[in-house]
Amino acid sequence: MAALAERAAAGVQVRVLYDAFGSAHARLRGFFRHYSGHPNFWIVPFTQANFLKNQFQLNLRNHRKILVVDGVIATPAA
Repeated sequence: MAALAERAAAGVQVRVLYDAFGSAHARLRGFFRHYSGHPNFWIVPFTQANFLKNQFQLNLRNHRKILVVDGVIATPAA
């Protein structure tokens, strides 16, 4: 996150989408709040755990990582 904040300070638009349910401990410790005031740095939580809709579809998360730079999706090295 520090490296992403550094790039954002250099003018690169950085967007981070994190799992709000799985990152509850980090949220409670204020980890994301520490970086939320940086310019060009957007940190947004994602969750599908909505008990009012369908309580049987709680785990719609996956652990895929993706990096998009200049509109091109990067693939991991083989």
